[in-house]
Amino acid sequence: MKKLASGLVFLFYNLLFNGLFLLYFTLVQPVLLTRLGRLPEHTDVVLGVFLVLMSLVELVGIWLKIPSLRENLKAWDNKSTLGAFAGGMVVLVHLGLIMFLFTLSATQAFGVDWANDPPFLLGLLGFAFFMAMVAKEGVLLESLLDVVNHPESASGHRVPAFFRALHQRFPGMSVMLGDVLLSLFSAVAYTVTWERFFGSMPYTATTFWGKLGEYFAAAVLFCMIFPATQLPSTVEACLTRRSLSTRLISAGSFLLTMVIAILSVPRV
Repeated sequence: MKKLASGLVFLFYNLLFNGLFLLYFTLVQPVLLTRLGRLPEHTDVVLGVFLVLMSLVELVGIWLKIPSLRENLKAWDNKSTLGAFAGGMVVLVHLGLIMFLFTLSATQAFGVDWANDPPFLLGLLGFAFFMAMVAKEGVLLESLLDVVNHPESASGHRVPAFFRALHQRFPGMSVMLGDVLLSLFSAVAYTVTWERFFGSMPYTATTFWGKLGEYFAAAVLFCMIFPATQLPSTVEACLTRRSLSTRLISAGSFLLTMVIAILSVPRV
């Protein structure tokens, strides 16, 4: 009965955040993707500021999420070689691809056209922005790795005291707010990376095996990108025990999203 209740709660939570994703893709994504499509030919400072704020939203979301992540790792720890490898790969893709493309789009929005030799000062500012984003990712990664490596420590993780106190006083609200912020960042990161750089590249094969190869390559790429946009939840899924119903719900949601994304890519 306890496992059934847990599965129903997870299903409700999953439906709630899928609803938030639907709201995002209905109201925000079309506008965001249109403005991204004008880069780097047109400067869009508002878009640049928005992307910077989304990057900070991710960091705040992780700080809000880490106390509950620590508790889950402590209670349901299931570290394995496969789980550690999968989690490590997700971290590498997040750092090496997701945030690189995210930062690239932000600098382009501020007017830095890297392909056409930008002016020295503008290029220097763009490079400084890249370094600032690397530092931010370092803070994020340090916080995440510390709680993964030391889940038993109540104070060892690198989280500002304000967020730890907030979780102690309002644990449910803290976790929910963290999940909302991380879901918002995940949706924006998905648009900036997959939809801008990969989802807009049309399929060109004409033979059956060529088409099958394109779909397979797109599926592999999607399996790399999408989990990396949801770093904390993916790492938690890799390193904690979960019921069969929870795993089935997560797998079904992921497969549905992947099929929609792959079939949405145009064919010429």
